[in-house]
Amino acid sequence: MFFRRRKTKPPRLAQFTPLVEGGVVVGGALRDALLGRSFNDVDWLVADPERAARRLAADWGASAFSLDVSRGHWRVAKDGELRDIAPLRGELEANLRARDFTANALALTLAGELVDPSGGAEDIAKGRLRMVSAANLRADPLRGLRAARLCSELGFGLEAATETALKALASGQSQGELPRPAGERVGEELNRILLSPRAAHGFKLLDELRLLDVYLPELAEARGVEQGGFHHLDVLGHSLEALHQLEQAFPEAGLSLRWATLLHDVGKPPTKIYDESGRYYHFYGHDKLG
Repeated sequence: MFFRRRKTKPPRLAQFTPLVEGGVVVGGALRDALLGRSFNDVDWLVADPERAARRLAADWGASAFSLDVSRGHWRVAKDGELRDIAPLRGELEANLRARDFTANALALTLAGELVDPSGGAEDIAKGRLRMVSAANLRADPLRGLRAARLCSELGFGLEAATETALKALASGQSQGELPRPAGERVGEELNRILLSPRAAHGFKLLDELRLLDVYLPELAEARGVEQGGFHHLDVLGHSLEALHQLEQAFPEAGLSLRWATLLHDVGKPPTKIYDESGRYYHFYGHDKLG
């Protein structure tokens, strides 16, 4: 996999204001800050999330509410800005080593120290998505989809061992040996891939990882279905190329149009029939079925 070197800058604590007393910044906002990307959602770890959330809300003039009572997660929201506050249990480095990808396994302390036990900063600079461990990928069934989404949003390439582990994850989910995530979580990830500037690349990656078989089996069935005539790609390749052309020509295209483009020929595989000669085939009614 080719990795393109990216310019990164040391994160500045001021980028994450308002600060949470006694907390550390973790996750995607820190990754995006290194890449020079904008963000409006900052994750914090702190000893007492409820106390920290209520105090932040009072100081910021915002609203605080519980996100997950059982896990002790809180959120503070103001004018589209979000601050998610979760409990820091045990050592900080142990928490970071339990995360999905090294690019997300970073922390910034209030003293301005970058904590990076898995080499995530180097991976971000190289444009490389690398797992912390295969066991961590299996710990949350959504992490295969998240890998494709991050690659499509950030333009990252998959590290070889991570790609192998993701294929094993997809195989286990496809065969029912590993659990699948809740439908609403799947929908959110697929929508984010579609809305990314590299949507076609993201869905091509889902196909290569065989995650398409798990989450969009109707589209996966289009793999290898020849069309003939003026088509030079199979149905799946044509669908991905159509999405690519849409995102290039109309980057402002909304979610509905992107879904329609990706799935416009999804009815072809089950309607493919051959004529009496057995040499030519048709897709009668594929538009209605699709």
